[in-house]
Amino acid sequence: MNHEHIAAVCAAKSRIASHEVFAGIQAKQPPKIGDGGSLPPFCEEDLNLALKLRGSYGPVAFNVWHLNLHWSPLPGIVVNRGEVRRWAEKKLPSPCAVFPFPVTVACSPDSTAAELQGTAKVLSPMEPLDALFLRIAEELDNDASNADLENWNLLMLQIPVTFEPITNLNDMVWRSLNLREDVIKNRDLTERRPYQKVFEIVVARKFLGGDKVSEKALGDLYEQNVDFANSSEKIEARFVRSAFFVYEKIFSNDDLLEAVINIEENAVGKTPFDSVYKLEAIAQKAKMPDKISWCIEYLAWLVTRGQCSPGELSVANLNGKGRGGRGLLDLLLYKRDILEYWLHVFPTVIGIPTDDVTMVSTTLRNINKYTDEFLSTSDLSWLGSLSVIIQDFARLCEVFVRKQIFRVGAPTVFVRYQFSGSCVLLLAPALRPRLV
Repeated sequence: MNHEHIAAVCAAKSRIASHEVFAGIQAKQPPKIGDGGSLPPFCEEDLNLALKLRGSYGPVAFNVWHLNLHWSPLPGIVVNRGEVRRWAEKKLPSPCAVFPFPVTVACSPDSTAAELQGTAKVLSPMEPLDALFLRIAEELDNDASNADLENWNLLMLQIPVTFEPITNLNDMVWRSLNLREDVIKNRDLTERRPYQKVFEIVVARKFLGGDKVSEKALGDLYEQNVDFANSSEKIEARFVRSAFFVYEKIFSNDDLLEAVINIEENAVGKTPFDSVYKLEAIAQKAKMPDKISWCIEYLAWLVTRGQCSPGELSVANLNGKGRGGRGLLDLLLYKRDILEYWLHVFPTVIGIPTDDVTMVSTTLRNINKYTDEFLSTSDLSWLGSLSVIIQDFARLCEVFVRKQIFRVGAPTVFVRYQFSGSCVLLLAPALRPRLV
């Protein structure tokens, strides 16, 4: 699931470690303030004293290579690689004096420097640390000067770390979730997307007691232990129930999971899946994987083409609450039925062998092949050397698909347009019962 991201980070670390400017960095200690440092460096004596007196130590400068970057209190949550990339672009356009993200580490009350080297367990979000390695590798790919690389070298030695004496895994889980909410409040990082929170719920239940913990109990634990940011979607019993339903119906299917991940990673604040309840609505209405996939791709297509905003795609609009239980999802599924009939049944009705229209069907039913330009002007150059009859059929199909399947407006228009008459009803009487 995170194989590509992990492989990219590992490759970046190997590339950095093998460069002459960064030679031996794994064994280096942060410089003192008088020697070029911007923060007081980590000190074992100060650590033990501070933990006893204040219950925490930091922030102090710490070598990023001494952090255990392979450990997580909640492993297995999908990483949003797009968010990692965007964070690096925004926060690390060039090397800075101090890493622009606070890092919190769990340790035992009597930890030694030797014990922490390479084993310090990071509780705060890992995305910024991954972004740092990927950003430096990008600089190496761009043939950055040695002077710039020396500044990156210094930055890696000065990660602002706070040490907290936490040894119980459950405590680590709740502390890590609260740290994420803290950075969301400070706008240092965006919250996990709903698809990531679904995995968070599944993983958290496993670590907090497994099936012995009911959905309601898990929701209650979140409410009791996590101080959510105002902008975060709150996790409570209802959310947990919806998350497990979405996981079972959507994310347990690798193809559907990949489709959602690709949409989310390439979106910049524009995705219809900004609530777990929207994903739940899709799974409830569509039911089958192929129909769920159609709705996911179509909704993403609507938003990325600017035909509506994520906010307009409310659960009520998707479900048709107050409109007889028929909303946008019903319209999309209806359009899919029409498209399937048009491309697979209608050709045989008018005497065209199904094998001859494979290219037409494959192309016209793929939402992602439709661009704004194609929607406004017909381009049938892909027909190639197909027979005249097939080309005529394709032109008819293209006009129908362009004007009836991929022509929509804002949700207020969806209601008026919903189940309106179209020429296909004359050709597909089997679909008429759907309109009753």
